[in-house]
Amino acid sequence: KVWSDHADIRPTVLALTDLKDDYAHQGRPITEVIAGLGEDGNGSDLHRLAALYKKINAPVGQLSLDSVKFATKATLSSSAGDQTYIAADARIAVWTVRRDTLAAKIILLLDNTAPSRSDSDSGSDSGSDDADARGLAAQAVSLLAEVHRAAA
Repeated sequence: KVWSDHADIRPTVLALTDLKDDYAHQGRPITEVIAGLGEDGNGSDLHRLAALYKKINAPVGQLSLDSVKFATKATLSSSAGDQTYIAADARIAVWTVRRDTLAAKIILLLDNTAPSRSDSDSGSDSGSDDADARGLAAQAVSLLAEVHRAAA
């Protein structure tokens, strides 16, 4: 039930062994397999956020696939020629900036081994993490829905 790829192995092993380094991961810890993250509110919110992270950030995630569909439609469009594709390319660039900004915030909650997360962050209030997870999840769902509508 958990979709993962090779990029998730390294951050998962680091999280399981409680090690940190300064390498920026391209994946995320597979929180669904890490002991101690139960089915309480925080665990469930983080599991959902982890699944959304893969949808917006993985090369074959929903956002990427829908972006390709959208770009293909623009390329094949006979109306307005190059202007249609130029407008579509600009729209994809905006989505990319939103995705990158959102993914950077999400990974800070999901990956306590991430190099940009300081040791002082690891003791954060879980209530705050819950609210952050829900807010970031809502942003991810909104972005996914917008791109999906454009691709349809």
